[in-house]
Amino acid sequence: PATALGAAGARDSRVQGSRPRLPPGAAAAAAAVARYESNQVAELLGCAAQLAPVPHAAKFGWDEQRLTWLKDNNARAASAGVRAWQLVDGAFAGPRTVLDNEDGFWRMTGSDQCDWDTLATPLDEAYKLPKMAFKPYPCCRWLHSAVEATEAAVTDIKDVQSIEIETTRRVVESFVLEPSSQVNAEFSLPFVVGQAVADRDLIDWYGPEGPAPMPQFDLTVTESSTHTERVEGEPVAGATVTVEGGNTTSTVTVERPRVGSHPPLDDSIQDEKLKSGLSASECLDPTIT
Repeated sequence: PATALGAAGARDSRVQGSRPRLPPGAAAAAAAVARYESNQVAELLGCAAQLAPVPHAAKFGWDEQRLTWLKDNNARAASAGVRAWQLVDGAFAGPRTVLDNEDGFWRMTGSDQCDWDTLATPLDEAYKLPKMAFKPYPCCRWLHSAVEATEAAVTDIKDVQSIEIETTRRVVESFVLEPSSQVNAEFSLPFVVGQAVADRDLIDWYGPEGPAPMPQFDLTVTESSTHTERVEGEPVAGATVTVEGGNTTSTVTVERPRVGSHPPLDDSIQDEKLKSGLSASECLDPTIT
């Protein structure tokens, strides 16, 4: 339901932000777990729609260069679906016709159309979970190519003096941020590249006192039309990184980061990342290897 209700094409960029279509998706998942009958599902969707947040034009702080914790607002939107489940389970009633006709909830989410075929596709015929991916680095995936290229470029350079990065227009315009908070650091190209230069453990990029320190080096970031054109319309960015240190220069290009299925992230890297995170949170059983 969440996919079928989404706005199409350019319209999505105008209404995205607080994920108004996510509550029905979360509610539908809850209904499947609870094995609800069709009438119960209809009421559950009705409550989820009534609790859904409205768009806020993707105002996350990009224009202020100060990003907020509420970016994407997925948690609040998903919790609306869970709350709807709790309400219906407690004898609340929602409108069963909330998705019907041209004035249905799909229209209220900001969509200019509804894909009824997708909406009616049986859940066991279209699984989305296998298409999900783990990130190798604890930062926005738009920056992963730059981190990956930097790691490779600094391998044989002990004293990094300068780094030049050519990447997509979006990264140049939006991601050259001061790491003034953990949120900003997660979207800061200078910060994540600095962590790669320092060869710092991923779990130590952020701590109770804030983002980790950055090594000193000159950084230049410019747009590459080649990278911009190559990934147009995709939520990834390629990068070419040139590192200088002493009498050594190294240049590495990563066209597509290891985020998603092309190329896939090696299982051993995923396992190590999981164990590292659990160990840091003191949740990992010491007997697990």
